[in-house]
Amino acid sequence: MTIDKYTFRGKFVNRSPTHRLIVHKGDLYMQMSALIIDVDYKTRLNATIALQKLNFKEASIVEVDAISDAKKALLTGTFSVVVSGWRINDATARDIFEGMEAPPPALVLMSGDYDRPELQAFAKQMGAELIPQPIDRDVLKAAITRAMQ
Repeated sequence: MTIDKYTFRGKFVNRSPTHRLIVHKGDLYMQMSALIIDVDYKTRLNATIALQKLNFKEASIVEVDAISDAKKALLTGTFSVVVSGWRINDATARDIFEGMEAPPPALVLMSGDYDRPELQAFAKQMGAELIPQPIDRDVLKAAITRAMQ
């Protein structure tokens, strides 16, 4: 079996048989994958494009538009970053992430009313980046980069 080599931020990257990027960091391998949670298709599309600009091109990007699907995805998958809208139908992202054994390693929350103290406190508690909606792709790219550091 041959492994194709690519470059990701100055590091060699091996493409696995499942075509997901495996980034070599010392003796650790991190599978680049993302979960996008939002009810708005255009927001999910913009988030996907922002992730692709960050070299998630061949990575696993999962999009969901319901809390039940988000919880299922978080239970069955491992994600490098989660990008989530605050309001999801008649609930909030708090309903997804509160009470998790381990929060996602990198979390970006998006909200039209991102300056609300309740939301800012929750974002701080979760160690999340908080950005305004509607999203600007460059702002989202920067937030994802900060969240993953």
